[in-house]
Amino acid sequence: MSKLCIVTTLIGLSLSACSADPRSSEEMTREAEQAANLALPIRLGAQAVDWGGSDQFGHFRYVSNGPPIGVALRVSAPVCDADGYDPDALRLKIETDPTSALYQAFTGAAGLDFRFGIHAVGDAWDALRPWSFTPFASEGGGWSTVATTGAGDPDCYLIAIDTRPWPLSSKLDVSRIRAGLFAFDNGANSGAPVITPVGGGVSPFAFDGDLYDPDGFAIGLFVD
Repeated sequence: MSKLCIVTTLIGLSLSACSADPRSSEEMTREAEQAANLALPIRLGAQAVDWGGSDQFGHFRYVSNGPPIGVALRVSAPVCDADGYDPDALRLKIETDPTSALYQAFTGAAGLDFRFGIHAVGDAWDALRPWSFTPFASEGGGWSTVATTGAGDPDCYLIAIDTRPWPLSSKLDVSRIRAGLFAFDNGANSGAPVITPVGGGVSPFAFDGDLYDPDGFAIGLFVD
């Protein structure tokens, strides 16, 4: 049984996602390259806000639906509030295709697996910090670890969709996709998770306990 490691480089950081599979490494590499050329039937975006959710609304920034970085990773522009400094909350927007195209892109002949990622930005050194990824859709999804900066109170975030060939061992059919956020601040001051509506749409804003300058966010992927 061979293994394929898809290695992606973003701002000087190498990420590796490996899975055991009976296909040869050459077959899986070719399938990954073919999958990278697909337009994803998911549009994932995020918006930041300040002043407890009442002011300094930033623009929605969406994960690129064009060619990925390397063979796997598609990334948004920085998600910041209007002044680019210490947002109080984030929210997500997801648009999905509930028709057969969803199956064709993810669990059909193309065999494209995916997961969501988030990365916090405060200064140049934060580019060296690892991304936080959810489990893959073929694994049932779930929450990522918390994305934060060395100093806390990040100024902006990046969101991403990472892809790989769908593992033959997974029999999960994806018919519905939702995304979530969870704000963290000094552990005990964390907020409640928010999740996008069934069928797509915008989540509520995710705040920490005092609605002020969270230290980071986890992102969630939920499939069924």
